[in-house]
Formats: sequence, structure tokens, C-alpha cells
Amino acid sequence: MKKAVNLWGLCKLWILHLREAFFISVIGVACVGAFASQSLGQSLAQESSDDCNKETCSAKAHNYEIQGDIERAIALYKKAIELGDLEAYSYLALLYQSQNNTALAKNYFQLGCDNSQYDACFNLGTFFELGRDFIHAQKYYNIACEKGSAKVKANACHNLGVLHSSEVAGLERDYDKALRFYQIACDLDNPKSCGSLGTFYEKGNGGVEQDYARAFELYKFACDSGEARACFNLGTLYDRGYGMKQNFKKAFEVYKIACNAKHAEACNNMGLMYDEGLGVRKSPQKALEFYKVACDLQSLVACNNLGYLYENEPKLKDRQKAYTYYQMACDMKSAKACYNLGYLYDTDEESRDTDKAFKLYDAACGLKDAMACNNLGNLYDKGEGVAQNLEVAKKYYERACELGAELGCVNKDMFEKNHQRIDRRGNNKK
Repeated sequence: MKKAVNLWGLCKLWILHLREAFFISVIGVACVGAFASQSLGQSLAQESSDDCNKETCSAKAHNYEIQGDIERAIALYKKAIELGDLEAYSYLALLYQSQNNTALAKNYFQLGCDNSQYDACFNLGTFFELGRDFIHAQKYYNIACEKGSAKVKANACHNLGVLHSSEVAGLERDYDKALRFYQIACDLDNPKSCGSLGTFYEKGNGGVEQDYARAFELYKFACDSGEARACFNLGTLYDRGYGMKQNFKKAFEVYKIACNAKHAEACNNMGLMYDEGLGVRKSPQKALEFYKVACDLQSLVACNNLGYLYENEPKLKDRQKAYTYYQMACDMKSAKACYNLGYLYDTDEESRDTDKAFKLYDAACGLKDAMACNNLGNLYDKGEGVAQNLEVAKKYYERACELGAELGCVNKDMFEKNHQRIDRRGNNKK
């Protein structure tokens, strides 16, 4: 029995110190399998006996839990608590959480935290964060960040960094605080925090000076530790030549690591590199493959790029698929996709539909697409898809110009001089 208990002791540390406290990770599942395999060799007498002590009750409770005997598991976790095993508070709370009994889960997380079991404080913070009660989440993350073990401290401080760098209900964005908490967690080798800290140095946020070399170091550490977002960010440094000589091959290699970890924008960028022949041999078919992966991962940019490819690539032309992917991206609030779809309806020789074009240009202009505003002005100017209104047309030309569309500025100037204007133009691709 001693061997099984030691294994469980290792596994429970993995499970409790995860970022999402209520879900058992792949590591946790592997632990369950290993523990169950060891348990098979035990005698029936040992299996049925509920005799245990402070060191063994939680392991035995977990054994019942994975067998589906929830009542016995609960009884033994409670016995472990009575015997002074403070970690059992969290184990019991997690069990109640898995049974959708949130009231008792919260109760036992709270009892554990009140008894200085700082894993429970962290888990209680996660409980409140998942319930979008960010004020209480901050309170319990602060306790775990200040008093927890190194692993708990790192995770709690990281979560505080996330809260303070985001706009969430009840908390103001505070880059200074976010930077401080990310630094604490990164110093404890938390890869997510190191990656987040890297963005501060890349952008020059939180009172730090922009420092691409420092950002590179932090992204590299986090990427080497398996943090997909950091790999993507590292790829963008290589891709754009920030703080170094531009290196498309290196960018592609790092994007590939992130894409394999299902980072949508990394997959999209791989598609772009194949699309444009940057660091790899140009291949519209390969571009299509990676755009599809990224689009399936909900990248609105990739869905728009798929539409563009199907509309414009000679060997892949499929107008219906272009409509489909533009619509998908537009539904995800891609201004470029709404504009491109509107342009298709506006210029389709076989089935032109200016009513739909108007609605899509209107949506894209509302999302600050400059060319959509220009084309919307053009529809008002001509009275196509909408009643002619020259005053409104002028306002949309002005708006297009403000948003950076050179054509909008030209149309505005020509309109003011002699009511002439240039027709609508082009596609948007990223």
C-alpha cells in the first residue's frame, strides 16, 4: 500500500496546482490510470477495508472515487480532514465540483483556505473567477500568491497578472500591478507569466521601456517550456525583424511549434507564408491547408483569407466557397470579411445584389473598415441598394478618408468640387 500512497502523493500535487483547478489534465488522467493499475493487485480485503490514517485516507478515498463509489470517497475524504490532512479539503471540494455540487465545493474550498491550506485558496479564487466574481477571485488569489508554496504562488500570481491586465467587471486595468505579478510568477519559472511579461517588453507597457532583446529572452524561455502563445510571439519577432534581422525561416519554424499546439493565428501565419512564399516555397495548396486549420480554430483572419484564396487564386477558384468563408469570418466580426463579401455581392455579374452589399458594407464600416465606408458612400451617391442621399454619401467619404482610405479622400475632394467620384475598388486580405 505504501507504494500506491507515494504515487498518489505525486499525482495529487500535479492535479491541484493546475491553472484550471476543476478539471483533471492529461497528466492527472495518467495518474489515475497508474494508480488504478497498482490498485488492481491489492487483495479484496484491502479494497473493502476503510481503515486508514492521516497519510492514507485521501489515497483510499481517491481509489473509491475512480471506481465510482462516491459515497465512500466522500466519507474517507472527511475522515482524512478529521485526522488533520488539510489537502483533503481541496480533494473533497474538487469531488463535489465534479458532481456539480457547487455549494459544497465552495464550502470546502473555503474551509481549506481558512485552515491555511493555500491550494484551497487558489482553487477558491478559480471558483470565483469561473463564476465571473473577479473581486473575490482577486482576494483569494492574493492569499495564495502571498502565502502559497512556490507552485501555488506562481499560478496565483500569474492569474492576478491576467486579471489586472484585462478589463473585467469590478477591476480596473492596471498594467503596473499586472507587471509586478507576472514578474513574481516568472521568477518562479511560470512559463505563461514569462510569456506575458515578454509582451510588456515588446510593447513597452506597464512602465517598462520597449526592449525587444528582453522580450526575445522571455518568449524563448516560455516557448521552450511549451507555451504556444509565446512561440507565436517569438515567431512574430523573427517574422517582422523586431530587434533582430528579419528571418522568415526561423519564424516559420516557431510558428509551426505553436500551430501544432493549436494556436490559431500561428497556423494562419504559416498559411500566409506559403501564400506569399516567405521562408518557404510558395504553395497556394499548402496555404489553403493551414488557413483551414486556423479557420477551424476560430481565426476570423484565416477564414477571411480562405475566402480571398477561393475568390482570387486561379487554381483554387470557387466563388461559392469564397462566399461561405467570407460569411463565416463576417459572422465573427471580421471587418475585412464583411467588406469582401459585400464587394462580391456588389460586383457579381451573374447575381448582383446591392441590398446585401449595402448591409455588409454598413457592417464593415461600423467595424472601421475604411474601404467599406467609401463604398457605402458610393452606394448612397448612386442610389443603389438604398435611396440616393448625397449628404450621407459625403459623410461616408469623409469617414473613409478619416480611417485612412486614400480613395475615400479622393472621392470626398472630387465630390465637393463637382460631384464626381471614383467607383468602388478591391479586396482586403491579411
